[in-house]
Amino acid sequence: MNRRTLLRTVGLAGTVGVSGIGGCLGTLAGGPGAFGGDAEWRYGVGGYVDAVAQGRVLGSEDSSAEGARGGVFALDATSGRREWRYGRSNGLTGYTDLVVRDAVYFGVGDDAVGNGSGELYAVEFDGSERWVREFGSVYRAPRIADGVVYVGTDDGVVRAVDATTGTVRWATEFGESSPNVFAVDDAVYAGDESLAAFDREDGSVRWDHAVDDGHVSEVVVDGDVAYVEGYDTVAAFDRGTELWYLDRAGKLKQFAFGHLLVDHGDRLSAFTAADGQRAWSVAADRARVAVGDDRVYVGDEEGSGVVAVDPDDGTKLWDDDLGGEPAETVTVAGIGGESRKGDTQSLLFVEAGDERVLGFDADGERQFDASVEGDIQSLFVDERVFVGTEEAVYALDPAERTPS
Repeated sequence: MNRRTLLRTVGLAGTVGVSGIGGCLGTLAGGPGAFGGDAEWRYGVGGYVDAVAQGRVLGSEDSSAEGARGGVFALDATSGRREWRYGRSNGLTGYTDLVVRDAVYFGVGDDAVGNGSGELYAVEFDGSERWVREFGSVYRAPRIADGVVYVGTDDGVVRAVDATTGTVRWATEFGESSPNVFAVDDAVYAGDESLAAFDREDGSVRWDHAVDDGHVSEVVVDGDVAYVEGYDTVAAFDRGTELWYLDRAGKLKQFAFGHLLVDHGDRLSAFTAADGQRAWSVAADRARVAVGDDRVYVGDEEGSGVVAVDPDDGTKLWDDDLGGEPAETVTVAGIGGESRKGDTQSLLFVEAGDERVLGFDADGERQFDASVEGDIQSLFVDERVFVGTEEAVYALDPAERTPS
């Protein structure tokens, strides 16, 4: 399975191979337009960064990268030295995104959907196996709540697995080829051609509702209401009862400020959660969305920049054209230390084009500008800015790249 370019922020995500030192370490001089000095470190195998926990950068290698075997890795967050590497993938299999809680959880699936061959993993922070379970193929990262791992597999089963022991607490046949677990709240929301809410304790189905266009792509949950993206529809269900329905294609982005944010390809629209009425919209091609500082930030993948809007009425607060580069990903993250104004920084980070990362304060002033080598595949912001590219993984210090 091909992984999408990923963006992660703090507070969210085989044969054991453990080594003390791995990869190729070095420094990266500030790229074009970069403020400050060198990158803190560079790990010379391309990959994806999913999380930072217990002083480790956790992610997985790009199986096509030079020197990679497609395994999950842990790098020392301070030095960039590889502490361990687990597993191996190839052209027919791929690991899901990592989910990091008390351990590192992920699945693997075969591209031949429906063959029932896959595994679910729990790996300790030292790289040792906690447990491995053979199920059907796992195509979406598992969901974890209160010590239980919930996962759907291509043998048509939704399972609840004890996070500590790997014991299956319940397994419910769903009757569809490859159900995904989309959310865990008061219930477990999973589906493929329809959406069902499973009881968290025993796996019984509380309700099951067919989606009009016969497919569930994404689900966002707020309280008892599930907002569902289909092929060509967006709908809201309150405990299985349809509240409202939009007969137009759209990708669910986020639930924020009482609005459901939906990307329609050429616009981002905010729909009032209660009745599905459109409150406002802004022009954006394949919108990238982040929320913070009482603002909705919208990036344009076709090169029209990034805009900050008022979440109540969509009024533009500021924009930046990113030098004509597309906004591939956007996120808001708090950064340790103080800004030039003397307060704690909360920055909007934008992946601009293939190799550049920009940071903005809430007023739209650029605070961070750095370039790396190789197309960016993922970006994770902690005390540092961790960037995974097709060639390497980098740690960038935002304080070093903040203009004085």
